[in-house]
Amino acid sequence: MSLTFERLYPWIFGAFAITLGWLLDLSLPFGDDTRFTSLLSASISVSAILVGFLATIERLRKANYLDILSTYLVEGTLANLLFCILNIAAFFPWVTTEKVPYLSAIWVGVGVFAALSFWRIVRVMILIMNINPSR
Repeated sequence: MSLTFERLYPWIFGAFAITLGWLLDLSLPFGDDTRFTSLLSASISVSAILVGFLATIERLRKANYLDILSTYLVEGTLANLLFCILNIAAFFPWVTTEKVPYLSAIWVGVGVFAALSFWRIVRVMILIMNINPSR
């Protein structure tokens, strides 16, 4: 994977997911309180866990590739924090698809961006931990 693609793919796929959700007129289950509440609760939990994990990994950034890893950590943390905030905001009754017409598409896009940002960091961390300095 090229470094340029590695840097950009969470942004590219997040924007693609927003566009696709908008074009397909995607709709979250706003009418069903139980399903919607469960979806948001699970999304908040996952996103909050990822933010905590990424903040913990920040200590490991003193390894090689400091600048790149630091950028990835900041992007991943902010993406998951944004997803968490978006999910919390969606609990409020003033946030509906009528008032925010592209909410479902934005939710999917930010979710994709957050997940891929997290995956990118995990992938790089695994590569760093597999480096044998004695070679």
